Amino acid sequence: MKTRLLAALAVLALGTGCHDKIEDGQWVCPPFDPTTSQVAGLAGNPGCYLESPAPGQFKNHVINTDADYQALFGCAPPPIDFSKYTLLIGKTVTTSGNRITDQRVQQDCWQYIYSVDIQQNLTTVVQPVVYHVLVPKLAAGVQVTFRVQVLP
Repeated sequence: MKTRLLAALAVLALGTGCHDKIEDGQWVCPPFDPTTSQVAGLAGNPGCYLESPAPGQFKNHVINTDADYQALFGCAPPPIDFSKYTLLIGKTVTTSGNRITDQRVQQDCWQYIYSVDIQQNLTTVVQPVVYHVLVPKLAAGVQVTFRVQVLP
């Protein structure tokens, strides 16, 4: 039974980038912080991003094709080479001014975690914010979790 479990875990690990090191019956993966970058000009016009979530709601996407990318915008967005990159992108709306104070992507063996901190200010205005990051092309089946935090 234990052999079957380890064999099943090995098959899963091959598709997720896990290393083949086992300690105490569990996969051990090294910490990994992927190289990320921003798309110049993408966040400058959040009105071009077609989705309109209500304040406090989030629309998040993992984009791997130009067609899916173009479908999110009402104007021409900056080009991205989707043969090399995956775009993690989302939008929310706050009822005050805001700015992104931190973005980071971390990976464990089975998923990427994209964390975004948005700081609100005292301005009373409904304001959209688009957050995004380019990561090296994700393999099929890799899960992405968005953790977006709006701070007062």
